Amino acid sequence: MIGHLVLIAISDQFQSDYVGSGLVAAGARIVGPTASAGGALDLLLSASEQPQAVVMSEQLDDGDCSCLLQVLHRRRTPCLVLSRSTSVRQFVEACVLREPFASFQVVDWVAGSSNKS
Repeated sequence: MIGHLVLIAISDQFQSDYVGSGLVAAGARIVGPTASAGGALDLLLSASEQPQAVVMSEQLDDGDCSCLLQVLHRRRTPCLVLSRSTSVRQFVEACVLREPFASFQVVDWVAGSSNKS
């Protein structure tokens, strides 16, 4: 996992910091964080290196994550959606991790997603 580039798009600042510090401690490099889908798209378009994975909230500051997921799916970028929802919403384009969660679960997912690509 050392050196993996991970984009973080999480609307909750505490959660963003928590996930980011867990990933950095595991050796990842972070793009962002951003709290919006628009911000994530801007980061993707301006990045010289594309992220190997994206971790995002289901609800971002500018709406839900569906549009961002579609773009990432076309780019074949693995995505992990952090969800507060108790519904059984499924995303074809992403894995879902329901709250509460621990940062090691995000780290494990990022490490595992890179092994599949």
